[in-house]
Amino acid sequence: MTEGVERSESRGWRLFVALRLPEELVAGVVEVQERLRRALADVKWVEPKNLHLTLKFLGDVPEGRVADVRRGLEAASEIQPFRIALGGVGAFPSPGNPRVIWVGLTEGVARFSRLAGAVDRALADKGFVPEVRPPSPHLTIGRVRGPANLDALKRLMGEIGAADVGGFECTEMRLYRSVLTARGPLYTILGAFPFRSTSS
Repeated sequence: MTEGVERSESRGWRLFVALRLPEELVAGVVEVQERLRRALADVKWVEPKNLHLTLKFLGDVPEGRVADVRRGLEAASEIQPFRIALGGVGAFPSPGNPRVIWVGLTEGVARFSRLAGAVDRALADKGFVPEVRPPSPHLTIGRVRGPANLDALKRLMGEIGAADVGGFECTEMRLYRSVLTARGPLYTILGAFPFRSTSS
């Protein structure tokens, strides 16, 4: 067991709730990453296997409370499946000052935000801290680590513009455990929560 794993175990389980991307959409996102890599900027790119759309980050949760999280997600999954499409490239805090590079949602924004709100309320009912800001739907694809070649990176982001990445039918959400290591985060799926169609 690595030192990073040991620290994580002592604090609890680092958990988040997210939507998994199908393989064909991951391939489209990787193409965007490859285009941006040509800037040779100091960016830590998210590995393809770790790409996901975060609904809620829970942080360190005692192992004994994981069952509460599961129950909350079961309650929040009483929705209809919906379509999500990805496209365009942006950055936080701004395209002119990129720190987190993302691909945006071009379809399904309202439904995604509604689901994130349902997850937040369901977990707040279980005693977890609710979000203070409204959802900002996006797919993180990289994090800037230093100033090298930022102008080239911003130029490439502008050239990509609102390019379409693709879409998929979202039918479930997943609970993940993240273990931080020197080589990057390792994600383990703790549960899948299929969306259950309702009449509303």
